Amino acid sequence: MKKKIILIYISSLLMVAQCNELNLFQTISSSELIKHIIKATEHNHSPIDHNISSSISEVLIDMYSGDAQKGYTLFKKKLETPCQISPIEFAIAHTQEEWEAIVEAGKFREETLQLCPDSETQLKATWLPHLYQFAYEYAIDSGNIPSDDE
Repeated sequence: MKKKIILIYISSLLMVAQCNELNLFQTISSSELIKHIIKATEHNHSPIDHNISSSISEVLIDMYSGDAQKGYTLFKKKLETPCQISPIEFAIAHTQEEWEAIVEAGKFREETLQLCPDSETQLKATWLPHLYQFAYEYAIDSGNIPSDDE
């Protein structure tokens, strides 16, 4: 029993050493993560896995490529009236972590429609990345407040 534990411990140490050597223990931005995902999918030879990975990376690229200021403007001009809530009320409905989890689960559109049920006909798919970036940047725990000139 002790030999197995020692072997597992040694294996763990070797893995940590290799990860350190390869610089795998580093903090990267979401855009860098997306680049790594895309690079990994380019080297993937399994057509099924490649399609799944490509779909995931496309969704991530789309959602993380938005502009918060544009999201605020879109909400203010196009969705505030049908939603009957202000852009900031929309953003503070969740924490940054919650917004991120919603996006990663592929449920951002559904959550937007839950908060703004009368906006279904106005809500365009091309707006979602911008609305997400706005919601994330001004989430309840962000400490950010949009200015009126945004």
